[in-house]
Amino acid sequence: MVDSEGIYKVGYSELKQYIGEASDSLGMDMAWNIDNIDPRYLELSDENGQVPLHFYGEEDGSFDSGDYFEFFGDRHYGDSTYFDDFTAENVYTLKLKDTFGARMVVENGGLIVNNPLQYMQADAYEETVHFEQQLVSDKLGRGWTSLNPNFYREDVWFWKKINAPNLEIVPIELEYPIDSTIRTASTKIVLHGLTYKEDMSAGQFDHEATIRLNSAMVNSHSWVGQTEKIFYNQNPISNSFLRHGTNNVYISLSGNTEMGDREQVLLDYIQLKYWREYKTSRDYIKFEKPSHRPNGLFQFDIQGFSSPNVSVYKIGSSIFTNLQIEPFNIDGAAPWTVSLQDNVSSQAVRYYAVEESSKKSPKLMRLNTPSDLKNPMNAANMIVITPYEFMESEGTLQLKNLWQSDGHLVKIVDIQDVYDEFNHGIVSAEAIRDFLKYAYNNWNSPQLSHVMLLGEGIDDTRDNSPSRRFNLIPVKKTWTFKHGATASDTWYGCLVGDDTVPDVVISRLNIWTHEQILDYAVKADRYRNTPLTSRLWNSHVTLTAGGKITDGNDIFAQQSERIRRKTIPKDYRVTRVYTSTQTVSQDYFGGTFNLKDAINSGTQFVQFMGHGGGRVWADYNLFNFNDVATLNNQVYPVVLSLACYASAFDTNGASSISEALVLQPNKGAIVALGFAGLGYLDHDETWGYAYNEAAFMHDF
Repeated sequence: MVDSEGIYKVGYSELKQYIGEASDSLGMDMAWNIDNIDPRYLELSDENGQVPLHFYGEEDGSFDSGDYFEFFGDRHYGDSTYFDDFTAENVYTLKLKDTFGARMVVENGGLIVNNPLQYMQADAYEETVHFEQQLVSDKLGRGWTSLNPNFYREDVWFWKKINAPNLEIVPIELEYPIDSTIRTASTKIVLHGLTYKEDMSAGQFDHEATIRLNSAMVNSHSWVGQTEKIFYNQNPISNSFLRHGTNNVYISLSGNTEMGDREQVLLDYIQLKYWREYKTSRDYIKFEKPSHRPNGLFQFDIQGFSSPNVSVYKIGSSIFTNLQIEPFNIDGAAPWTVSLQDNVSSQAVRYYAVEESSKKSPKLMRLNTPSDLKNPMNAANMIVITPYEFMESEGTLQLKNLWQSDGHLVKIVDIQDVYDEFNHGIVSAEAIRDFLKYAYNNWNSPQLSHVMLLGEGIDDTRDNSPSRRFNLIPVKKTWTFKHGATASDTWYGCLVGDDTVPDVVISRLNIWTHEQILDYAVKADRYRNTPLTSRLWNSHVTLTAGGKITDGNDIFAQQSERIRRKTIPKDYRVTRVYTSTQTVSQDYFGGTFNLKDAINSGTQFVQFMGHGGGRVWADYNLFNFNDVATLNNQVYPVVLSLACYASAFDTNGASSISEALVLQPNKGAIVALGFAGLGYLDHDETWGYAYNEAAFMHDF
């Protein structure tokens, strides 16, 4: 696994030690022994196919101490953005084949042609640099509209938030721009409007910005709403405006808009294309031929290396020998200059020169455990997807036995096997749905009908997130009206057609420890095998609603009453706890203690309707995250949380009421359905829903 660009080096000893340790920890044997293979049959591949190796020491047909292989690796990019919505970690897979693996060709880079008239001297090339940081996120709730119902943005993280009026100075680092007034640079700087007005008159704008690069003008734009605006340089920018080291991008917000000092924009990224000399101060450089020169024989002189131990590669094809490496000073001290000649046949050819100590090691290595998810002979109507460490957990196996006793055919699947077979080992929500589509359409009967995601998912999916340990199964975000990016496990269940109605039941148990699975398994077993159906609680339903008296109405209480009249049989006893009772009976007015009493006394079903968030129900703090632990109920209700514009997931473990109720051992809920981003029920809709034994996150 790698997450940055560079030449990666993996040695025999390093690989052997890892394979031994990993095999022992997994209790598995490798399909091949590193000491008994012919390394010429090893092949590396990524999501784009074969990756050629430079393999040192394979000529004798034996992988020995001191042998190593190298390859050019790069990060994983998004489909439409620089950052993927889940990870920048790219996966390269090493396999033993029955044919020779792809290798780099060894090319002669020596200075064979001495006549300067017979080759072209490369003095500078055009380098494109991308500057972007993932520091501020926003749900972009204005993205979805009735005119744009398919709005989707892969990357909702931004560099910084800028308030108007302001002059924001953003430093960027450049390496050795050539001092030339003839050569020119170009920019692409992206801002995204954050604030907006509901109604705008013609000719009025929400945002106005002017951008400069050092003392060079880039462009000025005015625009409307929570939308992206790209700043290309209006006129060519002379390369002489740039300098080696720190350069500054000046982003000026005038505040002369309808929003005034309430205006906010988000800086997404800065991209710059400029002419750079063949020099490095970092001991590595990726370069190409000058774009304004024709194809042919070039001589490249690359300066600035800290030692003579430098290798040069033609990315994707070869490594050079016979390089001329000379010190800059006559006393033999650094910096060193590397010279080579090559016949360049295309502008697409890229080179990479690197000093030995700047070669990289993979961020992580792992064994690819056997799997056959694409085998149509598989069969299950219920699939449990979980990390490998939880597949044989005591609680997981108890749940499997319980569900099988209900007549389900259950298969437990390692989520990494899903990534391996459906996305080249790379984390993604799309890989999970692709797998479920395949199982639904190709596996033997019974046909897939239920899916359990056994693992927590969080809002912050960045690789460097402080909450990464909770991010076990990714959360897919879809866009909802006003609320914006909303966690939607339902998306996983949409396997047939393009509609948003799930074709299988999707549930999630938001665990991250073995103990949490076991706690829930005990609850599930008790719910079935000690039903207490003769007790009065079995016909008891609890409806609770939020709202403030100052709102002028109690729409949530009204909606709860409408649902009660339409859907709850008269044989059931209904307890109502409403925080606003202006148009319904004041006998239903209540708060936290009333709600807890209703739950503790035993109730089959609890429904909340109102404003809410990840840790709270209702404007008056009717019920919050900490209240869950203070419950003392002996029976477990089904809980439905219809929280308008609520956040289904937070960044620290089980943060939503729905999750906490299900995970709470020996009390709380057996099932919790959290409907996040719900709009008002302005008409007489009749609600129906399906559930399984887990916190079920949905959105409308």
